[in-house]
Amino acid sequence: MKYRFLLLVSCLGLCLQAGVNDITPRVGLIEIYGARKVSPEKIRQALGAKPGDPLPSRLAAEERIDKLSGVVVSRVEAACCEGHNMVLYVGVEEKNMPHMAYHETPTGSVTLPASLMNSYHDFLDEVAGSIRGRNADEDLTAGYSLMQDPECRRLQE
Repeated sequence: MKYRFLLLVSCLGLCLQAGVNDITPRVGLIEIYGARKVSPEKIRQALGAKPGDPLPSRLAAEERIDKLSGVVVSRVEAACCEGHNMVLYVGVEEKNMPHMAYHETPTGSVTLPASLMNSYHDFLDEVAGSIRGRNADEDLTAGYSLMQDPECRRLQE
């Protein structure tokens, strides 16, 4: 009975501690692109989120932005990171502005060599370990990501 009580108290302490360390993804920066005629303030208002808020529903945010006068379509994407917060990218295509058209999605059955896929999976495993070890910083000065973690960087190079 004594040990059950200690286990209960220990679990309660962990639960209370987890409440203090809120890991809810939150908005850090909001970057708006493609807006030339529609004001960024109107887009931010339609987005319905500001820095520090939990991440909004992407679909709901896009629906609100798409209703703005002058907006043809919008796209909202969250990317890592500004400190512990996410960078929220909000792109809009406005009426009477250039439209970006992409090629059709390929339909072939091309696959990458197994050795390349194995190297990629090894890299992802190392990145996950770096994140768990709080050593996931990147060097972006070359114009692309190079991980600070030595093993990740070796795999990248």
